[in-house]
Amino acid sequence: MEQDQETKITFQDYFRSLFSLKESTDYSGTIEHIRAGIDFRNGNIWALILAILIASVGLNTNSPAVIIGAMLISPLMGPIVGIGFGLGTNNFTIMKRSLRNLLIATTTALVASTIYFSLSPLAEIQSELLARTRPTLYDVLIAFFGGSAGMIALSRKNQNGTIMAGVAIATALMPPLCTAGFGLAQKNPAFFFGALHLFLINALFICLATLLFVRLMNFREKSIDPRHLVQTRLTLAVLVAGIAIPSIYTGFTVVREAQFTEKAREFIDSHLASDQLIVINHTTKFTLDSSSISVTAVGEPVSDEQLNSLEREMEKAGLKRTKLTVVQPKASGQSSESETRDRTNQTTLETQLATLDRELRLCRADSDKFSLLSDDLQALFPELSGIARGELYADSSAELISLIWKTPASEATQVQIESYLRQKLNRPSLTIIHTVLGTPKE
Repeated sequence: MEQDQETKITFQDYFRSLFSLKESTDYSGTIEHIRAGIDFRNGNIWALILAILIASVGLNTNSPAVIIGAMLISPLMGPIVGIGFGLGTNNFTIMKRSLRNLLIATTTALVASTIYFSLSPLAEIQSELLARTRPTLYDVLIAFFGGSAGMIALSRKNQNGTIMAGVAIATALMPPLCTAGFGLAQKNPAFFFGALHLFLINALFICLATLLFVRLMNFREKSIDPRHLVQTRLTLAVLVAGIAIPSIYTGFTVVREAQFTEKAREFIDSHLASDQLIVINHTTKFTLDSSSISVTAVGEPVSDEQLNSLEREMEKAGLKRTKLTVVQPKASGQSSESETRDRTNQTTLETQLATLDRELRLCRADSDKFSLLSDDLQALFPELSGIARGELYADSSAELISLIWKTPASEATQVQIESYLRQKLNRPSLTIIHTVLGTPKE
């Protein structure tokens, strides 16, 4: 019994130590590291500017790898963690310094990215830019979980650089600021405010995660006036609600939109697509009030009565307040005889021109290749006087090459050269004859 009790206690201790945050926390080292990351000194401001420019180039060229590299370079996490740490320990000196430096960093990032996008010749809205303009509830969760992992890694005695790198990538502080700069440069308010909202979400919930884990790890708090503390917490709660609630609404809309798109696809597959009607593609547009599905199809014409019946079926399938449009291009059999004849003649002419162009390119490439092979063979075999051939076309059935020798070549040499030429010219059926002083040699 005593042994069982001892085993049980040992297991409990092991389980407790497995999830303990306090045992391996480096309190003094964490504070020192946070203080060092707050200020933009010793080149940190230049690292920020360069990271902004790298991220802007990545967004401009739609390159995820470049964007990830910029996230790893960026020193933006320092002031944000500093704000959360200051709030968690009631150290308002650290909090104010961090807030001041975060404002400096944000302004610098916006100015640098706006200048870049104003000068860049590429004004196309890439998917990487578009992805940073519509924050959702999932961005809130990513920022909170990422900030939590970052604070845990930062407070360990043996800091894990891999975790911090992962946090920098997951929380994505740089791309939203660069996208906001794009919005300013292009005078696009939707891009500017959407991206800035995403940045504020990331920054705020990293702060909250830091605050929470600072409290869980029992960092020493400064004693302050309780009224001041209540006021600070109330302000923080208002900020959280003001930034998070729009994101929750957008996240709800995104989920509904994804569900609508999936239901629309299933409905088209089950009610429209058939042997008589081939669906080429479809597009969907979703709003909470009304939505629409546009289908492009060929085959049997869909009547208005059939459309009305399909719309009634859509309500049963969960696609309420949705308008269905079926676009059917005129089939070839419905066109007039002259239109069909003209289209056939045009297709035949285009096919003939394409074939001729292909043959000319093949002949030109083949001629260049043959010339190089001829030079190589004569350099390797001095007894070879020359190589002659007729014109080789891609569809020719009479392909002939004649090798003219000064002195007779051995049978092994002939076989080797023939195999070489057929392989290099990609002509398995190529006919090759060998001639010595004008006499064909079998």
